[in-house]
Order: sequence, then C-alpha cells, then structure tokens
Amino acid sequence: MSTDKLVQSHPLSEAIYEGVLETPPWHSLLKLLEPYVATKSASLVIRRPTEEGPGSTITLFDNQDALLDFQTNSYKDSPFAELPEDRVFCLNDRVTQRELEDLDHYKYFLKVYDVTDIMGFDICDNRQ
Repeated sequence: MSTDKLVQSHPLSEAIYEGVLETPPWHSLLKLLEPYVATKSASLVIRRPTEEGPGSTITLFDNQDALLDFQTNSYKDSPFAELPEDRVFCLNDRVTQRELEDLDHYKYFLKVYDVTDIMGFDICDNRQ
C-alpha cells in the first residue's frame, strides 16, 4: 500500500463524526453547512414527527414557535416525508410550485416562516 498520497478529510465530514459528541449534537456541522450551501438556516430532522410524538429536529434557527409548529402540525403533508433512499432532493424535485401552494405545509409553515427551498435525503438504510 502506497503512502504517496495523504487523504485529507473534509471539514464537513469531520463535523458529522465529531458532532455526535457535542451538546447539543451537530451544531458545528449546521454552522458549517449554512455558508457551504448558502442558506440562512440549516436543520437536521433526525426522526420525523408523527402523530405519536415530535420526533427529533436539530436546528440553529432560534424560533421555537416555528419548531413547535413543524413538530406538531406542519410535517403532515411535507413533500419530504418518505423520501426514496440513495438520492438528494430539493423542494422542486418533489413538487411543482402549484402543488406546493396547495399543501398545508406550505400555507401554514413554509410561507409563514419564509422558507424558500429545502434540501433533504433519507439516511435510513433498510438493507441487510
């Protein structure tokens, strides 16, 4: 095995692994993601809300009303529920603008909190 090339890790991948040990977890990753993808707010939905509970969302966005709204109501018809595995999606990959405007998730969450785009992927791996 040659050691001619050193593989240098990316700060984002380091933040993913190191973020597990942070309290709260992954805040350094979110801080790095915001300028990297040119967004004003990066969030991780670790476990999506359901009728049984609020799930688990990690965010730097300091609006507890918006987070509570998402966790209790707005997730229900989110275009990011049940994403296929092995692919990254943007909001316009999931719905047309017209379809989006018909969703309660848009009317009562995205529009209210001025969310203009979303990027998501499902990291659940059901393969054995």
